[in-house]
Amino acid sequence: MQHESGSRNSKANLTNTLAKVFEVSPHALTLPDIDSYNGLIHTIFTLEDLCALKITYLDGKMYLHLNK
Repeated sequence: MQHESGSRNSKANLTNTLAKVFEVSPHALTLPDIDSYNGLIHTIFTLEDLCALKITYLDGKMYLHLNK
């Protein structure tokens, strides 16, 4: 009833509105879906910010390191 009257918005509408206000992707404000490319990339960026994720190479292989 509240959705129909306009007194309450869906979570997707709120997320999209906040994303526009803060000029970020709506994917950055939702739980990541690591089964999708965009979700995985956002998860990697978050790990980079929160855990000092570093990419290193050893013997031709790529490794991800979390410093925290």
